[in-house]
Amino acid sequence: MPVHVAAQPTPGTYRAELEAECKTRIMAIGRERGATVIDWRIASPPTTENKNYWDRLHYRVPVATQVADQLAGAVLEGRQSDDGTYVILAP
Repeated sequence: MPVHVAAQPTPGTYRAELEAECKTRIMAIGRERGATVIDWRIASPPTTENKNYWDRLHYRVPVATQVADQLAGAVLEGRQSDDGTYVILAP
């Protein structure tokens, strides 16, 4: 889910390496099961705007609506984000 960049690990840190490994493992599980894996936990237009969040982890209704709309396009059509909001890790 899209968490604020302040809650995301700083690139090049041990915590970032752990998160990357976690995403790699989730991607492998998704591929094994034929599931689409989508990553919104990246620096993007919505995750860099303070107004989109109640706190660093909980986003507001407009972001939830955007995620729902994007989820349909990503899963049903395999559509990558045109604005860098999410990345499809495993189709």
